[in-house]
Amino acid sequence: MAELAIAADRERLARDLHDALGSTLTTLTVKAGLARRLLESGEPERAGQEVRDIEELGRQALNDVRATVAATHEPSLASALEDARGALAAAGIEARLPGRTPCPSTGSSPTWCARASPT
Repeated sequence: MAELAIAADRERLARDLHDALGSTLTTLTVKAGLARRLLESGEPERAGQEVRDIEELGRQALNDVRATVAATHEPSLASALEDARGALAAAGIEARLPGRTPCPSTGSSPTWCARASPT
């Protein structure tokens, strides 16, 4: 019985880490590619902004991993929508997302869908 509980907890942790890092790593990759292209095309100011965004996303990812491992990770719908907006903008896509979230939920299905949808 204890082995099943340990296996279930490991599966939950793996799933939570995937949820926390999957979209962030995709966004980091897109932003890094954009920064490289901006540098190659002679736009260092815009490239610098992308690099600053990459730094911030890296910090956020580290915090998400720490929170997930501590089992306290509950992203809000508002933060998931803002992350989605940033990921789509990095890919050159203008997102039409609500300015205000329709509900104050955290850790809900809509939150996880909004977080994963840009990837």
